[in-house]
Amino acid sequence: MKNKLKRIAASVLTLALLAVPVLAAAEPVGSRSLNVADGTVYTYSTQAVTSDSGKQTNLHENIFTYKKEAQVRPVVAFGSTLYGTSAMNKTVKTLEEQGYSMVAGINGSFFDRSTGIPYGIVITNSILRSGGSANAVGFLADGSAVIGDPEVTVTLDYGGDTPLLVNYNKAMTTQNGVLLYSQDYDTRTKNTIEGYHVIVRPSGSRAAELRLSQTLTVEVVGMVEDTKSCAIPEDGFLLAIANDTIYKNALATLQSLVMGEQLTIQVTCASGWENVTSACGGGDILVENGSVCTDFTLDSAKKMAARTAIGVKNDGSLVFYTCDEAGNSEGLTLAQLAERMQALGCRTALNLDGGGSTAAGVTYPGYASGATANVPSDGKLRECANFIFLVRQKKDAGTASKLYLYPFGGYTLPDAKIALTVKAADSSYMAAAVPTDVTLGGTNVTAAGGSYVRTVTLQKGTLEDSISATGTVQSSDVSNVTTDLKYTVKTVNVQVGDSVEEGDVICTLDTSELEESIQKLQESLADAKDEAQKQYEKAQASLTEAEENVKSTYDDMKEAEDERDSAKSAYETAAAAVKSYEAEVDAANADLLTKLNARQAALDAYTAAGGT
Repeated sequence: MKNKLKRIAASVLTLALLAVPVLAAAEPVGSRSLNVADGTVYTYSTQAVTSDSGKQTNLHENIFTYKKEAQVRPVVAFGSTLYGTSAMNKTVKTLEEQGYSMVAGINGSFFDRSTGIPYGIVITNSILRSGGSANAVGFLADGSAVIGDPEVTVTLDYGGDTPLLVNYNKAMTTQNGVLLYSQDYDTRTKNTIEGYHVIVRPSGSRAAELRLSQTLTVEVVGMVEDTKSCAIPEDGFLLAIANDTIYKNALATLQSLVMGEQLTIQVTCASGWENVTSACGGGDILVENGSVCTDFTLDSAKKMAARTAIGVKNDGSLVFYTCDEAGNSEGLTLAQLAERMQALGCRTALNLDGGGSTAAGVTYPGYASGATANVPSDGKLRECANFIFLVRQKKDAGTASKLYLYPFGGYTLPDAKIALTVKAADSSYMAAAVPTDVTLGGTNVTAAGGSYVRTVTLQKGTLEDSISATGTVQSSDVSNVTTDLKYTVKTVNVQVGDSVEEGDVICTLDTSELEESIQKLQESLADAKDEAQKQYEKAQASLTEAEENVKSTYDDMKEAEDERDSAKSAYETAAAAVKSYEAEVDAANADLLTKLNARQAALDAYTAAGGT
């Protein structure tokens, strides 16, 4: 069997040889697309954007457009527990253990970096794993999505006048009242402050799980006092509240519960969310009813950064979006992100965690495992609280029905070499064995000495070839002009078939990007020098201040020593005076005693002589 592949080179050049200079805000530079499932298209796009300050830069985007189909659906997934974080590849392994394979994925909720606990709700397999009041995206079993405030509320009815509001699977503070834990959180609460705990188990045969718009009756089976990290029962829940909570009445209520007492846990949500099977919290709404939003609460809203977002189009299809803050891509502000999601056709769109958390993964057809699609701003993928994936049921691949040539897209000049790889996939895009009788052929493609050669004439444009194997693209023995300089080709001054002589200018290269880079480096160097000078002056001032403090301290010490010596001298003088006074007193006392004795002797003699 012979298979023929059609390759259309994208207008993004891998080595930036034919890149178009940035001209205006939100101006397309180029893109390449690939079907990774029947209803899912992956697009890598480069946009020219202009910042609010007028600075022009590139923007690298990864976009997955999903239309509902039977084989692929969106899900939310996290690691083994809510507490802690997980890398995307490890989370994918968890999905594979559940019988799924990844088609594509992006990062999800904002989260507490110290605990990994996500802000907002988390739902997987129709089970509420964590509560919260943030905006969210929810997915239904048919692959459709809803974006907005799910208004999920968890309450505890203990028979009092008003049920207690409960925070589900969140870290304990003195400010957040009553908490409820399941082992989705972890095996222990891992809190840092002491609290009062009540162990409860579902009545009857009900499982220890919460679902939207449902109630669950539980029974008190134990209490644990004055504990920070309390064990969470595998077959039940743990009610908890901080000892120093500001909600003293709620604390008193939990402390009044007795063994065997029946309680009711109720979960309510906004209309339209009842049948959500997967969900995760997000941030600001970017697009609402087709209109761009402008009122944002995120502290980094005005900063150009890596971003992640998800949107729903008018036809119900979904847009999974990331943009990079790495290399020559500087990211977007939240306002620019909103405009971009609107431009991609979103009726509603939600901002997800961005910056170093931004992640995009894809399984290229013909490959058995996924790959990172974006360039992380931290230099490597960050572990996150959860992810949103497009998945299909994992199964053994069938017979190859599609062939793919990698890398897809790109430009080259004569004498440049590109290593080509052929992969095969079955009708479900699962990796399949490449047929043994695949051959290579196409315009200007020949076989020579066991390698494949493609001749390309120097020109600016899109290359379209028919290729059906692997090989190395290189120049044949023709008089083509080549250059090792890797700059943008600005103009081509000759036509095919023109005669040229020595000294003729065949083409000009655009070095503006290089000049801009040099200028940026010079500006960075100047800024670095200024910063270094400031740091030096600051250090010098600190040294001078320290020396003055030392001198002042020495002077103070010298003055204190002088005062000490003076006080010591005064003490010694006073001590000597006291000693002299004591001697004088002793002498006076002795003289007085002598006189008293003499007087007594005279009195005794007088009495003896018959005196009266």
